[in-house]
Amino acid sequence: MYMDVKRFFIRSKNLLLSPTTEFKRISEEDRQVVSINKRYVTTISLFVALLALIGSVFTHISAPINSFLYVLINTVIVFLLMITHIYLSGRTITFLGRNIAANDRDSNFYALSAYAQLPFFLALGLIKLFPSLIFLIFIGFYSVLLFHTGTSMMTRIPSGKRIQFTALSILIMITSFIICSELYTLLYSEIIREFSTFAAVR
Repeated sequence: MYMDVKRFFIRSKNLLLSPTTEFKRISEEDRQVVSINKRYVTTISLFVALLALIGSVFTHISAPINSFLYVLINTVIVFLLMITHIYLSGRTITFLGRNIAANDRDSNFYALSAYAQLPFFLALGLIKLFPSLIFLIFIGFYSVLLFHTGTSMMTRIPSGKRIQFTALSILIMITSFIICSELYTLLYSEIIREFSTFAAVR
């Protein structure tokens, strides 16, 4: 079952304002990677994609009607970028975490990775909506604090290795997002080129 909008915003608010309590609540939930993807990852991805759509519509408000096809393509690309990045970074961090705490559950690391990136995703959505707010990207650094806080609540990583685990995980997140962004930018450019060629031929 997908996370409803009200529950999504309540969870988001709690993660931002009282992360220790909320991570403890998440750790007590009976969850699997599939349910995390359905209830949270899909929702946050749609949210960011929707903000990107609104921002693009405002930017192209006076553009020819056919340019709105590119806006829709961009929205789909943003959604796929979010889904791919969260899954890739989550699985990689799970692999890292299981090498440190072998008896931990995969879903613990995956959930930690997905939920801790919330501040970055919110900043990204606002930037997609209002590109002039690029400075908000610094809000994403709050994700570092959330991840470190959640590590002690969500995983069995020894206290002496939590800082190292956090640093490596943040590096994984950054690398994953950059790689996914570059790949989807290339895909978007190729799609636009094909559409432009097709339109010229017609």
